[in-house]
Amino acid sequence: MTAIYLLLAIITIICYIHKHYVGFLVCYLGLISCLWMLDTTGTPASLGGDMCIFVNIVLFLMLLLTRKISFRKRQRDKFSIYIFIYILFYLIELTITVITNNETLLMALKVIRVPFVFLSYYLMRLIPLKSFKRFLKIGLLITLFQGLLFYLQFAGIFLMKGCDEERILKFGFKSALNIPTLSIFYLFYVLKSKYVKHWRYPILFFLLGIVFLTYVRTNILAILIAMFVYLLMNNDRKKRRSLLFITIISIPLAINFISTKSSATSSSLRDDVRWLVQNRGDYSQIDASAGSFTFRMGILAERWDYLLSHPQYLLTGVGTIHEDSPYCYKRFNFMLGTRNEERYNEYCLIESGDIAWSPVLLRYGLTGIVLHVALFVLVFSNCRKRRDLLMIIIPLYIYLFIRTFDGAFFESYEMLYLTSLCMAMTYRANYQKEELSV
Repeated sequence: MTAIYLLLAIITIICYIHKHYVGFLVCYLGLISCLWMLDTTGTPASLGGDMCIFVNIVLFLMLLLTRKISFRKRQRDKFSIYIFIYILFYLIELTITVITNNETLLMALKVIRVPFVFLSYYLMRLIPLKSFKRFLKIGLLITLFQGLLFYLQFAGIFLMKGCDEERILKFGFKSALNIPTLSIFYLFYVLKSKYVKHWRYPILFFLLGIVFLTYVRTNILAILIAMFVYLLMNNDRKKRRSLLFITIISIPLAINFISTKSSATSSSLRDDVRWLVQNRGDYSQIDASAGSFTFRMGILAERWDYLLSHPQYLLTGVGTIHEDSPYCYKRFNFMLGTRNEERYNEYCLIESGDIAWSPVLLRYGLTGIVLHVALFVLVFSNCRKRRDLLMIIIPLYIYLFIRTFDGAFFESYEMLYLTSLCMAMTYRANYQKEELSV
């Protein structure tokens, strides 16, 4: 499969060089999503992301040499400056970590490779708005096809990347987490786009059903909150009434899915919060297999306690130490961590698929927290006054911010790619002084 990914990466580069930008965007999505989520061979999910980094570096250097990318004042924008600072921060952390002999160079490089997905922004912001419009139409068709494959899992037909057959029957009810890469983006897209005028609400319910079938409580609550925010932002009275009706009828459905999950885990969100407040610091009593709110907050609190007991790391963290390195498992002895049988202790000491802020806090300290929160602040500030299709970025990133407390974000190739895509479209709309309307 490596040869196939490499071939697709080369095609992606060729498409960009020859200005076949729609082909570039479709191929890039194929790489970042493991061949559009069709690769079920067991290939590591990181392979496609690493190929995207390869594409980014090749094209970024080429554009630098041809001076199509420049850091002169007239070509700067807030997000390009942010990415420069973001990647520079990671490189400084790597340098300090290696110099102080807290990690080997190779392992430290493996830690900081994911942020280089952000280089795609410099490539995408040169793409004309008309190419983005065409890509968004194609991307919707890809997402709907992936959504069909998602639903087929519940009929016992597994044709989609990331399927966990054991999970589907784990709680006594069927659920799956491998939702289509751009499903949440398109959930809001169909609310604003003219392209799906007559199919708007069937597609909306189709995508909303995917969110509910994850049975992830934070996921369901986040989408309802984000939909409510979109409702407040929308000036079209007819659409507001329709969306209000959809939101209202979605609430009992959401409650049913949340209750089903809570009864299966013998824990409600309210119970999780109460327990955490009453038993602060008693990590031995937290069920590490439950994946509850208590568990996620416990992971974060335990790392925070470590920094407080080692104040020299409070501002800048322990550095770019890799999860699989002896420097990690011989140094840390945390009681809580994301379960992973491939790890040394069968759970993660640094990485976390349960909460995005835990590895950020431990590795990069309070400075890292501020830098990563600034990402969301910048996204909101760039899109808060928009009234075209790009206004959906606000509710989308409210949803994604809430989800950072229940999953990975900054270590996710897909999330950084989505951010680059959204910000590049915003930049082009501003640069061309056009509204993005599809």
